[in-house]
Amino acid sequence: LVQAPENLQIRASLASRYESNGKVDEARALLAEGVELLGTGQAYMHLGDFERRSGHPDKALEAIDGAIQASPELHQNLDFLKADLLVDLKRLDEAETVANTLSEPAFRDLIRGRILLARGDPSGALTSFDSGLKRWPNNAGARYLAGLAALQVGAFARAESEFREALRVDPAATDAAYALSNLYFAQRRFQESADTARDFVSNRGGRRAEGFLLFIRAATALGSFDSARRTATALEQAGFPQQAAVARALIEL
Repeated sequence: LVQAPENLQIRASLASRYESNGKVDEARALLAEGVELLGTGQAYMHLGDFERRSGHPDKALEAIDGAIQASPELHQNLDFLKADLLVDLKRLDEAETVANTLSEPAFRDLIRGRILLARGDPSGALTSFDSGLKRWPNNAGARYLAGLAALQVGAFARAESEFREALRVDPAATDAAYALSNLYFAQRRFQESADTARDFVSNRGGRRAEGFLLFIRAATALGSFDSARRTATALEQAGFPQQAAVARALIEL
C-alpha cells in the first residue's frame, strides 16, 4: 500500500485483514483515507460496506451518498443501496420515495418488501419478496428477510426453506443461520439447532454472544454437557465473561 496508495484493491484487502483481526479503527482509517485520496464511487462503496457491517447505517448512508455523487453511471444500484440503508434507519417514507424511482423491478419489489415488513405487514412483505426473488433468486439478504416474514405469518416450512437458501447463497451475509437454529430449537430439533448455531458462530457470529449461547442451549438439551462447557469457555475467550458465567450456571442446573 505504501508503494501503491492509489490501488483500491490492495487498500480494501488490507482493511479487510485489519477488520477480521478486530482492528476496526485501523480498517476504517484506511478506507476513509482511500475516499480522501481517490474520491471514486468504489472507494465510497468500500467505506459504506464497512460502516454497515460495523453497525453504523448512518455513516454508511453518508458514504453511499458520496458514491452517488461520484458515480452517476451507477445511480440505479446505489439508489437501491440507499433505500436499503434508509430502511435500516427506519426512515421508511424516504425509503419508499427512493424505491418508487427504481426502474429495475427486482430492486423495487425487494425494497418494498423490506418496507412492508418494517411496517408490520409480513404477508404483504412476503408477496413483494416473492415477486423480487423471481428476478433475483440468489439474493441472500432477500431470502433471509422472506424467511423472517414467513415466520411471522406462521409458515414455518417456508421460513426454513428461505433460511436454507440464504445460507446456500452466502452463509456469512445474513443472520439466517441464527434464525434457522432458533427455528430448529423451537421444534425440538436440537441436533440440527446445535449444528446450525455452530455454523453461525464460524461464519458470521464469532464476535457476538448469541450464537454461542444458542449452541449451549441446544447442546444442553441434547445432554452434551462437555460440549456446552467448552463452548462456554469459548464464549468467555471471545470477550463475554458475564454471559459465559450465566451459561455455565444453566449447564449445571
